Amino acid sequence: MSPASVLSIATAIVSALVGFVTLAVVRGARQRSLRWFAAACLFAALFGAGNAIVGTRASAGAIILAARFTLSVAGLHGAAWFAYDLDNLPEGPARLQRGAILGALFLAFLAWIPGLLVTDLVVDREAWFGLVYRDAVPTSLGIGAYTYYCIAIGGLVVRYARFVARGDRRFVPQLIGLGTLTLAAVLDSLAAAQVTRMPYILDVALMVVVLCVGAALASRFIETTRALDESATKLAEAHRELVARERLAAVGEMSAVVAHEVRNPLAVMFNAITGIRRAMHTDQRAQAGELLDILQEEADRLRRLVDDFLDFARPLTLRHTRTDARVLVKSAIDMAQVAAPSTHRLSLDLATDLGSVSCDEQLVRHALANLIENALQIDGPEIDIEVRATRTGATLAVAVVDHGPGVTLEAEPRLFAPFYTTRAQGTGLGLTIVKRVIEAHGGAITHEPTPGGGATFLVQLPLRGDVQSLAPPAAA
Repeated sequence: MSPASVLSIATAIVSALVGFVTLAVVRGARQRSLRWFAAACLFAALFGAGNAIVGTRASAGAIILAARFTLSVAGLHGAAWFAYDLDNLPEGPARLQRGAILGALFLAFLAWIPGLLVTDLVVDREAWFGLVYRDAVPTSLGIGAYTYYCIAIGGLVVRYARFVARGDRRFVPQLIGLGTLTLAAVLDSLAAAQVTRMPYILDVALMVVVLCVGAALASRFIETTRALDESATKLAEAHRELVARERLAAVGEMSAVVAHEVRNPLAVMFNAITGIRRAMHTDQRAQAGELLDILQEEADRLRRLVDDFLDFARPLTLRHTRTDARVLVKSAIDMAQVAAPSTHRLSLDLATDLGSVSCDEQLVRHALANLIENALQIDGPEIDIEVRATRTGATLAVAVVDHGPGVTLEAEPRLFAPFYTTRAQGTGLGLTIVKRVIEAHGGAITHEPTPGGGATFLVQLPLRGDVQSLAPPAAA
């Protein structure tokens, strides 16, 4: 194998590697220009592979076929560079560029027509350094095709030179690579026409342009990656600072709520204690009994308040067990009815094929019971409340539907926000805790108005136990 063939094969290997690496890097990216560069690299690899046969003692038929192949690939290679130029340069005559692409594609097609661009005559050409080439003689139209290729690539060189002259150093590698390619194409055209005895150097030029532009793109990619890393670091720091500020804000808000909520029961309890002492001196046992009931009620209120705050502040650690879904929903209803006796009408609509659900049974039962308690505690005359449970695929859906006054437009955006409540005895943490529990199980809770008036809360839980996520600790 001659040195010329070895050089052609080396060009093919290097260009293919750069092309495939570029395709791997830009996979999923929106930068079409990099895809065109990868296409140009792969066409350069095909050109090198086809040109390797010129330096061998292959048959005349193989030489003619290789000549048509390399001429066609050269047209596709030029079209890829024109497309890269169209997407990469910040300005330029788009119509002229598209015309150049169509012209290159047209020449790539014409190369395969027998006798049109390449004759059936094969000659041996002796070049410098003792190199011998077996060439298929081009036709006059073929020489015109070579000339068109040189002029078109030269036009790209002129455009890149203008940008470099303006001080845009980004296009220096393209200028060097395509300038080398244009010069090599001109010299090889002269050599093919036997005007000069120079060896073919287009293979070398193809390798130069691939390596120049590839190195520039790699450098730009590395710079972009570093910039993204720095941005990610700054974003992480900003996020940590934001979380810290939110936690401080939550602590302040929580402190204000605690102070307010604890102060009122304590004031009532101190007054009751004073009244009990007075009643003990006057032997008014009936009044003392009423005051003790008040003490008990306010103590229970404080206990509920402390329990809600602890549930809110405590990180959730899920302990999954396989639980019958119907039993789970029914036990939540029983718990709610015991905690919040009501005169509202409560009905059930539980599907028979609910199956079982993998979850933390205690947490989910308390969450569902909390929703039902909220409905049972609606102020006003007797209303209808319905608990529905259905199964859709691998999802358990539990809806708590009431026909009460519903949620106001003002309250809806803050419905699941901590410390927000419209009830005098509420802490504003119930729905927040419910949301945390449901989302920790990989589920979701939503609210929507009930047709005809009222509120509907829909809980969706995955029946499978493949979600082992932990809810993040609350700000405290």
